[in-house]
Amino acid sequence: MPSATLSAGTQGVAFIQIWKTPTPDHQKHLLETMKEKIGMYAHMPGFISMTLHPSLDGTQVAVYAQWHSREDFEAAVVNNEQADEGRRAFAQWGENSGTLYRVDTLLVAEAQPAVEDVAFRQLFSHHTAEVNGVRLHYVMGGKGDPVVLLHGFTSTWYEWRKVMPALAEQYTVIVPDLRGLGDSERPEGDYDKRTLGEDIYQLVTQLGFNRIFLVGHDWGGPTAYALTAAHPEAVRRLVILESIIPGTQFSEPDPTQAAWFVTFQQTPEISEALVQGRERIYLSWFYRNFPHNPEVITEADIDEYVRTYSSPGALRAGFSLYRAISKDVEHNQETLRRGKLQMPVLALGADKIMKGNTLKSLQQFAANVRGGIIEQCGHYVPEERPDYVIEQLLAFFGEEKNEEEGERQ
Repeated sequence: MPSATLSAGTQGVAFIQIWKTPTPDHQKHLLETMKEKIGMYAHMPGFISMTLHPSLDGTQVAVYAQWHSREDFEAAVVNNEQADEGRRAFAQWGENSGTLYRVDTLLVAEAQPAVEDVAFRQLFSHHTAEVNGVRLHYVMGGKGDPVVLLHGFTSTWYEWRKVMPALAEQYTVIVPDLRGLGDSERPEGDYDKRTLGEDIYQLVTQLGFNRIFLVGHDWGGPTAYALTAAHPEAVRRLVILESIIPGTQFSEPDPTQAAWFVTFQQTPEISEALVQGRERIYLSWFYRNFPHNPEVITEADIDEYVRTYSSPGALRAGFSLYRAISKDVEHNQETLRRGKLQMPVLALGADKIMKGNTLKSLQQFAANVRGGIIEQCGHYVPEERPDYVIEQLLAFFGEEKNEEEGERQ
């Protein structure tokens, strides 16, 4: 869960519950189920923290939680259908032996992560939807024409947190967690980008939108391309950040294939086994080596990413994005034979990682492409250069509005 700096003496609620488990195997399943369910609390008003503490003998799990006020606690935990559903799921593996204590004076956060501040919660809300056979979590807010933002691997919807408020002043902003990642469901099966793109298409149509502005970063880029290629009438303009479409032909070696982690993550026999339980170490390597300025992704940000990537099935889903590359290449070449994308496309790579390769890639798959290189930026573009991303998106999307206004005049 997101963490915060604590101070004493503020009114609130804290409690400890003990769940008894008959065997260590039951304890393991209870912990896995709890980790899947309690993620919903992190985005609720008044939440401070929630931690799980298994006993060494495999017979108990202690749950410790803190909330800013009794009202927040009761709304989230006592009078909440989702919480009731979670407790029923827990009861399959253990028995709640009661609350050990609940107090009204506790350690309370002085500051939560920026995404959890009051202004952000007033603009955006968290939702889930059943689409294409999977339950997706998404964040939504703002007003106006819809803009959909897609994240990549080692990230979740959360990578867009610095971009979303400015866009929401003019657009309805929809930011999903891709299937298998973040707080979305983690089904078995293919993670080819055609499937992921169909997830997103069904989500936006279920929300009542027929045409969208679409932005993809990292694996969100190939997902956005796959959606656009399958439903070109639905995408007004497409933006790809720090990504290469599988199937791109380079005159020089493909810059993505030299990366050691691509082969590692494509190897199911060892990759999950070696990273399981060491998610923070593994993910932090990317957060420290891929940005232009490593300090841009804070420890609190890493807490949020590790919260979801350490959940059961998350590593498998993330690594499966890479295991589907050969199928993605096949799909994309098939699509390309039908013709290039015709809508305007903006393709930007960072000077530290992709450089001009993002533009080169999209020029092979789209007819109307512009773009270039983002200076003083690493791979995590929405977090490293949010002001630049906002400026580029507003200008690019605004061109269509200006054209429509000119036609009306």
